[in-house]
Amino acid sequence: MKYNALAIQQHQAARLLTADYKKTRTNILGDGLKLCRRAKAHNSTNPDTAYIAVQQTTDGYKAKMHDVAHCGNAHLCAFCSNAKAYHMRLWLDQEFLPTVNRQGLFTGLLTLTAHHQRESDWSAYAKNFYFALADFANAMQRDFKAIGSIGRVRTMECPVGGNGLHLHIHDLFTYACIADLEALKATTLKKWKAALRKHGLRCSKRGVDIRVQGDFNPHYIAKELAAHDTKDGSKSDLVTLFKLLDKSARGDKQAGADWVRAARAIQG
Repeated sequence: MKYNALAIQQHQAARLLTADYKKTRTNILGDGLKLCRRAKAHNSTNPDTAYIAVQQTTDGYKAKMHDVAHCGNAHLCAFCSNAKAYHMRLWLDQEFLPTVNRQGLFTGLLTLTAHHQRESDWSAYAKNFYFALADFANAMQRDFKAIGSIGRVRTMECPVGGNGLHLHIHDLFTYACIADLEALKATTLKKWKAALRKHGLRCSKRGVDIRVQGDFNPHYIAKELAAHDTKDGSKSDLVTLFKLLDKSARGDKQAGADWVRAARAIQG
């Protein structure tokens, strides 16, 4: 059952975090997931009692715990990732996409990545990646404004594979019908490479991918927020952090070690 799968993933994450703390005596940010749905909410009006409400749905019944703490960690907590992805889908449908349509704009999807290696320091890699991302954002302000961008919706995905932590960014952006997206891609690649180089990283031409409206589902970024893209449809060996928890719970020590390395790198 899905409920049990989420509970097992949460429990295994808590076990790995606790074991790492005993060894290092330092907390990984996101440590609050050890309390998620295990402790009373801090603002509870009834601190002595938690309850489970059973509600009827179109598929049958579902049980939900109330008045308990939620860590809100979309990348490390299986329960909160689903909740945040659900709320993002609602916001896209009810606010963002209607606004884009009213203004006569289109939506595109920008994906940014960089070369990565298993033997590298994943924490240093993630830190430099985000430094590069900040420089890239400053360099691209005028370029995005010129194509009709009114802002972006950003998510981060961080699966792990044979080459280590595959950190990458998805930006849902807007553009006008007259925008030259081929020119934008060339500019984006040039400036992304420059930003990465400044911080000791690099990428090939595949470091930038731009998709136009109709070539992707805008809900894709909500799916990536929850890290549910398991890459089953490709030849990639990448697995999500939640798949690592599944493997770790079955006794795979390498999967558990990779999950801790990734958790420390992204720091919640």
